[in-house]
Amino acid sequence: MKYRILIPCPGLGVVRRGYESALAQCAEILNESELFDVLVLGGGVNNSVDKVIPCIKRSIFFRAGKLISPERAYSLEQLTFFLFALKKVKEFKPHVLYLSDELLARCFFMLRKFLRAKYRVLFRNGAPCKPPFDFCDHVQQLSPTHYSVARKLGVNHDKMSLVFPGFTFDDDAYSAKPDEVLWLRDSLGLPRNRKILITVGAIGKNFKRHDYLIDEISKVHPRPFFVILGEMDSGAEIIKAKAIQLLGEDVMLKSVAPESVSAYLRAADLYVHGALSEGFCRSIVEAAAEGKPCLLHDAEVFRGILAEYPYFADFTKPGSLAALVKDCLEKHTNMKIQEEQQLFVRRHYGWLKLKERFCGLLEGQAKLSLYNC
Repeated sequence: MKYRILIPCPGLGVVRRGYESALAQCAEILNESELFDVLVLGGGVNNSVDKVIPCIKRSIFFRAGKLISPERAYSLEQLTFFLFALKKVKEFKPHVLYLSDELLARCFFMLRKFLRAKYRVLFRNGAPCKPPFDFCDHVQQLSPTHYSVARKLGVNHDKMSLVFPGFTFDDDAYSAKPDEVLWLRDSLGLPRNRKILITVGAIGKNFKRHDYLIDEISKVHPRPFFVILGEMDSGAEIIKAKAIQLLGEDVMLKSVAPESVSAYLRAADLYVHGALSEGFCRSIVEAAAEGKPCLLHDAEVFRGILAEYPYFADFTKPGSLAALVKDCLEKHTNMKIQEEQQLFVRRHYGWLKLKERFCGLLEGQAKLSLYNC
């Protein structure tokens, strides 16, 4: 028999965030194994979605401003998705539900009692959510930092597994040659003869802190061209207005398909991430894999992702990032260190290394589901 794995994701096919692209990759990896029968439920049409589930999309409330908060809009999306997904869950009879949305996990965890179902709820902690994890059976922690914090707060090790997110990399580490960089910049509408700084993450008034990044880049002279890629989130218009006001023509804000991000990364000189903490940030690893120096807030979680390779500063202090950017742009990039960084991320985060452990996690949870029958 095959273990039935259900992956419900309201944003899949609707928005293009790290959550969605990560779960889509996970589904692909599971489908490659003969152990699993995988069903992906999404909120919109997508190559990774097996069944589209109707729901009230959070994006329709963005124009409502203060009438409804982004948090409530997100909750409404998950609740309506849950209600319309119930029939499919009953038909599929999964052994494991694998998901990243806390409210959705909580709903399915509570529903199990009423359905007398035996499925296990495996929560992929990408936000991250903090203990207690009373809304799921098991937690996949993506970062050693968050695993350690949860243990210190009393979460039993049997409740969690530390399994890094997987990435599909080229066979060999590669850095774009100067003539290729020029071609990429021309094709992407980027300036040829400027230093280019890039960030990737949902654009809006959120923890990615684009407002801080824009403030800091405006202080750098000579100013680099700043590329901001990401899904337009609540508050995106505020960020756009601020970028135009402070950076003028020295900025590009754009939402692109996940598969297009690597071209922009290759065309850039530096990558920067404004968040003070993350569950795990895929774009940091993607930038590192392209050989780009990464500028990050000096926090344990980011040191846990890329070790000593990034350039760190205290992003809570005004002027700190501006000074770091200026310093990095004035220095000649140490290609040996960047090549070591590329090899580091391939060793730690490539699916070739992680596939067995990831599939073992799902198989173990599925077997527990059968044991409880």
